[in-house]
Amino acid sequence: MWYLISPICSLAEVQVVDTIFIADYENNQTNSGYADLNPTNAPATDAVYMVSGNNSNYAVAHKVNRTDSAYFSNGAFRSESDILDFSAANYFPGDHHRYEFSLYLKDWEEFTTGAAPYADNLFQLKETGGVVTRIATKRNGLFVWEPTSSQNELINDIRPYVNQWIDFRIDVLWTQDTTGYINYYIRLPGLASYTLVRSVKNIITYHGTGTGGQRGYAKWGVYREANSSSLNTSVTRIAYHDNVKLYELNFSSLGTETVNERDKFQVNIYPNPTNENIKIDLATSLENCKIQIYSLDGKTLLKKQINNDKELEISLSHFNSGLYYLKVVNRGNYVIRKIIKN
Repeated sequence: MWYLISPICSLAEVQVVDTIFIADYENNQTNSGYADLNPTNAPATDAVYMVSGNNSNYAVAHKVNRTDSAYFSNGAFRSESDILDFSAANYFPGDHHRYEFSLYLKDWEEFTTGAAPYADNLFQLKETGGVVTRIATKRNGLFVWEPTSSQNELINDIRPYVNQWIDFRIDVLWTQDTTGYINYYIRLPGLASYTLVRSVKNIITYHGTGTGGQRGYAKWGVYREANSSSLNTSVTRIAYHDNVKLYELNFSSLGTETVNERDKFQVNIYPNPTNENIKIDLATSLENCKIQIYSLDGKTLLKKQINNDKELEISLSHFNSGLYYLKVVNRGNYVIRKIIKN
């Protein structure tokens, strides 16, 4: 019997407040029109190419043949797109993100007795220092690996869904302490809504410093753990990806208790209420500090990044009178303050 693992009771709904990145490939380009999206590092001419999309004109295909060195790059048989150099799509401690993508396993050969059970990686969220989470097939299942937990089942048998589009959603709060979480959702072919299939709470999700160029990013394609001499293992793997998206989520959905627990550095705001400008005074200089202002309904109205500054002045002259939220994010901690514009 083939089935998706039992749904998990849904956590509190989160709200998308900003769109950071969308690669829908509708311009028929392997970088979806983004100069900083790297389509592949594999030299083979067909390591990456365009195909028909998920109810759309185009999607991107990645191909890897484990016996041909033209599909070998970065120390493995792989062809993957990445947004390492797309700075707006990088993640840092304190970010609250949603990742979505559609996946099509093209003519995916099933696992057979006697073959080595190597994984074929299809989507990764990783830091420049290592992988945080990766989704891969192994044997005839689909699994996710995390730093503290390996080979957790998402779909126990993928064979019924070969040559069909499957939609994925991953919500993550990136933290350097144990207030982070990762939720995995899947929408199988023919279904109208996503199902929460795995939820990991109270974990560290960001393991680097977030400074000195260290950052997080997404990768998608085919990365094979099998080597050229792997016996009885399929030689060629081809996967299509479409609608690769990144959203910012509403911080207020985390709840008051979580916000209070994360109030770990000093921020003074004055004057408050204000008629025009507010001044933000930090007790110490913070590197890669992000300032965000939200409306009560969670819409992002302003975003700024500061480096090694203790003071910042922001004009609210173009804001309507009312109540707003100001969020200061730095290295896995954030502080939220209410501000009032007269």
